[in-house]
Amino acid sequence: MHKETVASCPCCGQTRGEQDCRQLLTTDMDTYFRNGNGAITKRVCRVRLKKAGQTWACDKCLQSGRAIKANINNQDFDGYNPHFAYFDKIASCRDCNNDFVFSKEEQRHWYEKLRLMVWAKEVRCNPCRHNKKMHTKLLKLLGNFDYKDMRKTQETVNLCMRFGFYQQAQHLLNLVRKKYKKTSAEFMTAGKLLLEVEKAKQLGEA
Repeated sequence: MHKETVASCPCCGQTRGEQDCRQLLTTDMDTYFRNGNGAITKRVCRVRLKKAGQTWACDKCLQSGRAIKANINNQDFDGYNPHFAYFDKIASCRDCNNDFVFSKEEQRHWYEKLRLMVWAKEVRCNPCRHNKKMHTKLLKLLGNFDYKDMRKTQETVNLCMRFGFYQQAQHLLNLVRKKYKKTSAEFMTAGKLLLEVEKAKQLGEA
């Protein structure tokens, strides 16, 4: 007589039996865990409920909306097991060390829309992620600076002030002022920006 596999649901943490996990055991898991002949290997499927790190959720979590059923056909999991369900996960930000939520919706977007590898994980909170994106953008702007494009010049200067790159901003603006006549709009705009940089520098050093 078959002894029912009992495991702890990764989503709610409650002990669940096979009868509590029919949505996955009778669909995606049975489809995924097959033998070489293509036959469903239910024993392997049931054992997988206990595997550490396996991402799945019990019927109650799926029905309540606490978890979202995943679509393994839209995932890239070469050499790894796919995600069978998504649920909110708490992680620690690599930059600020604060805890943040890697939401189930974000996970589905990552693994099924962007098709990132299933082992990829978010390591930064939203503010730090945005901060890193802006820092990368600044480095690109500095590396391809064009004094003729005042819109990008102002964007570069604003980002320099955000990250405390005051000397770089002043250098760029002085370069712009050398390229234009003193009566030009560009020269005057650069002058106004220099005043803003100096004010931001003083506040930053206070």
